[in-house]
Amino acid sequence: MIRMNDEKKISEITLPAIPLRNSLLYPNLTIPISVGRANSHAAIEAALASEDKLVGVFAQRDAAVESPNAEDLYEIGSVGVIRRMHRQENMIHMMVQGVQRIERIDILQRSPYISFQVRYLPDPDDTGSEIEALQRSMLELAHKVLALSSFEIGFDLEKLFSGLKLPIHQAYVLASLLSIDISQHQALLSAQTQHQALELIIEYLNHEVQILE
Repeated sequence: MIRMNDEKKISEITLPAIPLRNSLLYPNLTIPISVGRANSHAAIEAALASEDKLVGVFAQRDAAVESPNAEDLYEIGSVGVIRRMHRQENMIHMMVQGVQRIERIDILQRSPYISFQVRYLPDPDDTGSEIEALQRSMLELAHKVLALSSFEIGFDLEKLFSGLKLPIHQAYVLASLLSIDISQHQALLSAQTQHQALELIIEYLNHEVQILE
């Protein structure tokens, strides 16, 4: 079984891919995914047949495309583990946990499902006083958004961040709570540094504050 925490991480792997409309999967987050398209069904069956139950999750560039091909998907997505699933008529409903960011480097198969050769993208590790300042700004804005919004009383941001050591992972959590475009989500997921990611989430949070005020 693949262990993401091993010192010698597998850098490349072949994964069945499922496209998502208007959403994406961030590392460390678990989301519900429901699929009805035949190629997605086939990809899920291939993932379930493997020991690790891993699937590549990629957002569509255009949600209006009914039958996306490989070129219709963004290059950067996340590897996910299928945690739970059940079938209902022609739909498969799953809970998928994001593990790590991935970048597709080759198209290996197009039918009956899309299969990519992907490489794992390491978490950005840039640190320093500027990162700390950006993180503080992010948290201040997040608390302001929660205070102004209709989130239920008792929403505990610190509990939500429990176990997340990197500011970029906290940014992913906050982004998942915001009503932003898929292109904005994708920009955050694709950020190559913590600095870039924190600047993006601060921009998104500032916009949310302006709307709420």
